[in-house]
Amino acid sequence: MCSQRSVVTGTCDVSSYLGPSRTSSAYVSPSQAHSQTCLASQTSSFSCIDEPEVSHGAIQFTAYEELRKVIVELKEKRRNSESASDLLNSADYAALGGSSKVAAVLLTYPFQVIRARLQQRPSTNGIPRYIDSLHVIREAARFEGLRGFYRGLTANLLKNVPASSITFIVYENVLKLLKQSPTKD
Repeated sequence: MCSQRSVVTGTCDVSSYLGPSRTSSAYVSPSQAHSQTCLASQTSSFSCIDEPEVSHGAIQFTAYEELRKVIVELKEKRRNSESASDLLNSADYAALGGSSKVAAVLLTYPFQVIRARLQQRPSTNGIPRYIDSLHVIREAARFEGLRGFYRGLTANLLKNVPASSITFIVYENVLKLLKQSPTKD
């Protein structure tokens, strides 16, 4: 039997207790899935991949910074007198934050769908619905097409885009406030 640690580190061989004809992904609790998602491969050994949320944040901040550079450059061409920090306002920060969140979600959402389907409870007869991540991908593509990897995207965007916009408005305005030199009264 595999310990929880051996499942997370990928050193567990499940073929010994699943039988020679089947391999199955181990159930990963949400707390374990936060740091890593372990997926059973075709060869009955586990391979662990980094959680997509790690790359999600990197994609979001990279998109934000690159979009910010483009907007600042466009506005500098129109107005030559102002500094770069004074060119952008809260509406710009909201648009940049929302746009960067949309880019990050569109790129990482399929991984969240795969992970969620792997974590589904087994059916009533105890057989897992999906064997491994490749099985999830094949079944979703076969029965649902590309749309299957983006199920629930609208609700996710409606929840996260406004929050991201507000976060970047607050971040940039607090940063601007902290950069101001103290005034003498």
